[in-house]
Amino acid sequence: MGILFKSYNHQQIKIINMKSKYTLKLITIGIISLIFFLVGATSCNQCHNKNMGEENTDVSSDSVFLAETAASNLIEIKITQLAQEKTSNDSIKDFAKMLERDHTNLYNDLQTLAKVKSIIIPTSVISENMKMYDEMKEKDEPEFDEGFCEMMVNKHKKSIAKFEKTAKESNDLDIRNFAISALPTLRNHLAMALRYQERYRN
Repeated sequence: MGILFKSYNHQQIKIINMKSKYTLKLITIGIISLIFFLVGATSCNQCHNKNMGEENTDVSSDSVFLAETAASNLIEIKITQLAQEKTSNDSIKDFAKMLERDHTNLYNDLQTLAKVKSIIIPTSVISENMKMYDEMKEKDEPEFDEGFCEMMVNKHKKSIAKFEKTAKESNDLDIRNFAISALPTLRNHLAMALRYQERYRN
């Protein structure tokens, strides 16, 4: 049996070559397009993941701020109540009464905000802070008065630093406004605590 060969003239060969080059060009464009698509998709995923990470970090920071602020307010309320019982100094008694009132109001505002934001905060004094209370309970005047003033200075310095940070950095408008609105009261407390600390330091 003989083998048949199909013969092509010069023009037909030229057309075939042109078709081959065109097909190769289409394949190349397709590969390049696919590469750009994959690179773009990867970049979008990375951006999305980064944004999600930043958002989660913000939420976490706000949650910590509210929880720590609640814990701090609860122990201050309890210790100011103790101060009103233990001290015979009318100035410190009045100061403690004012602190109890202001920090109770602050904690109530905090509870409302935490509920809106679905953030869990302490509702009673945590065990770590109860140690401070127990230590203060064992003191008598004038050691108690001095220790109380020193504690209020230290706690308000720490609180103000946290509130200032949140007021500047939080991306949650409600939490930022809460921090901003509380700062004047906290600064006033610190100024008074410093005066009493100086006056009753032994």
